[in-house]
Amino acid sequence: MKKFGFVLIVLLAMLAAAGAAMKHKEWTDAELQALETSWEANDSEEELDSFERRHRLISEMHKNKKDTDDPSSLPPLPGSDRVMMFVEMLPEHSSSGKGWSSKDTEKLTKKWRSLLISGGVDVRLYNADDKVLIDLERRLLPDTKEFLFDQPETNFLTVDSMDLYRDGTKRPVKN
Repeated sequence: MKKFGFVLIVLLAMLAAAGAAMKHKEWTDAELQALETSWEANDSEEELDSFERRHRLISEMHKNKKDTDDPSSLPPLPGSDRVMMFVEMLPEHSSSGKGWSSKDTEKLTKKWRSLLISGGVDVRLYNADDKVLIDLERRLLPDTKEFLFDQPETNFLTVDSMDLYRDGTKRPVKN
């Protein structure tokens, strides 16, 4: 019974001490500065410099924080600038020599996909009747155009409502 009483008294004393502790909001600036100085007393200069540098970087990040309520103030997401490209093929390069069947287009699409991916260009190719539709990031457009114009099957490309030809000419798409 004596042990129980002793433990009870110790617990009550600990609770009283915890209740007497100041909350961080009650501290004055001078008390906070004194606490920080006492903490820094045993720190090396290198630790203090790295802390100050990190604190400065965090402060700058908070100052430069973007307004998330205004989508136009946010930077574009990587890979969000996608473009669609249509490839018109020369009919004489089909298996029949007269026009592209869906089977011919599918075979060509698989070949091009394999070559582009092995070359480090990640694109999506789709069969669209007698054309090939390519979905890619805009930054990959120059490499993809160069590859396609090197292919004997390619007649011209349509990108952003413009027909692009091997010789570098561009013409608006006719409706």
